[in-house]
Amino acid sequence: MSDGDDKKRHLDLAQLAKGLPVATILLLLFGAWLLASGIGQMRDSARLAGLQHARDNAVTNIHRNLQAEQRTLTARLASPAVKAAMEAGDAEAARALASGWTDITRSEVWPADMQAQYTALPRSGYGRLAVSEAALVAGKPVARVVQSGSDHRLALAAPATTARGRILAYVELPLEHLTLGMQNVALDDSSYLALRQGATNVLERGDTTLGSAAEALSAKIGDDDMRIAAAMPDPGFAPFGMSANALLAAGTLLLLAGLGVWFILRPRLLALDTLNKEQEGATQTLAELERNQPMPAPVVRDVGETRQALLPVTIDRGIFRAYDIRGVVGQSLDAGVAELIGQAIGSLMHDKGLDDIVVGRDGRLSGPELTEGLANGLRKAGRNVIDIGMVPTPVVYFGCYHLRTGCGVAITGSHNPPDYNGFKVVIGGETLSGAAITDLHARIAEDRLHYSAEQGGISERDISEDYVERIAGDIQIGQRLK
Repeated sequence: MSDGDDKKRHLDLAQLAKGLPVATILLLLFGAWLLASGIGQMRDSARLAGLQHARDNAVTNIHRNLQAEQRTLTARLASPAVKAAMEAGDAEAARALASGWTDITRSEVWPADMQAQYTALPRSGYGRLAVSEAALVAGKPVARVVQSGSDHRLALAAPATTARGRILAYVELPLEHLTLGMQNVALDDSSYLALRQGATNVLERGDTTLGSAAEALSAKIGDDDMRIAAAMPDPGFAPFGMSANALLAAGTLLLLAGLGVWFILRPRLLALDTLNKEQEGATQTLAELERNQPMPAPVVRDVGETRQALLPVTIDRGIFRAYDIRGVVGQSLDAGVAELIGQAIGSLMHDKGLDDIVVGRDGRLSGPELTEGLANGLRKAGRNVIDIGMVPTPVVYFGCYHLRTGCGVAITGSHNPPDYNGFKVVIGGETLSGAAITDLHARIAEDRLHYSAEQGGISERDISEDYVERIAGDIQIGQRLK
């Protein structure tokens, strides 16, 4: 062995020993990063499990509270005192219903047609009518949160039958009767829970900045129109898509490797370098050992505009209300349902000898799709559709008169949340309501739909200027406006 080889060997060992601190730091840092990421994932999983547990507890508690109040209303309506009062009159029934009911804030009894309440809108309250309509359709007590002055209240409505006819009982209670079930749930301050009804946040807890992402973890409360929405901060980044356990294992191994390099390999390497210097070539150099070793075998790795049919369509009887047709888009209402409703309306027009109908919609995103479905159904029945586009509901009624059709459909969700939409129908100059609305459902259910040999036509008209001109022409102002 030459002096040059000996010096080269000493130099290689010295350079390798100098590089070990850098390698140790990199191993420790990388291992600590993986370990911290694994701990963060476990913490996020625990936080998610805790949030879901809190959400489910809130759903259970609120549902239990709702059922208790609904049972109370049912029991009171069945009591002899309230039954006797109901036969005496609505005012007596309302007083008997409220008697002895702790914390009740409102008690009323109305005829089931609710004509006086519809006439008194908006003073009578849209929320009160919504829960009352739902109770009439369901045939049992229904609960909703309603606005009462500047406060929210828990409203319950239930139908009942007396010798005087069918009536509706309506009561309001403090919101705490509902929300205590959510307020008593343990919740991490960095998470978020909300009791929601439609687009309204009835009660929020935790970090309210997370509210916009809370629907992904929402859970419905029984059959009522309420839900608990939940959210937590975005989970930490998972390196290489690894699970928490894999990250913990890999991080621990890298930390142990770093410690092993510093406390085991480095001392041995330094000792070997010292020994080699003392032996001065008495043994084989590392280079000679490498030359004498057989070459390892190589490792091989593998490197790896036709519209679909909408039928069958399920028609929900519940969307046919007292004065209109209304449902949730994507659940009880879609283009297929709209087409069947349009054909039912067209069949009624056929029976009455009416040919032309005006169709207009409000600004909801589902409007164009429902308009197309409705028009297809009307044309199947041989009716001619005049599409006046996106207009306020009164313009549709004006169009029935102005275009001499006497028939029109306003596609509007009215005051309801944005996921609702519906139809207000005028046939022969009369707005359909009551039995006429339910007859449309019966036509569909009993397959009493008219199919015309020739499909009706469709045209577009803009009557907005005519409407403005008519409104302006009906107004006489005594003096010039500033």
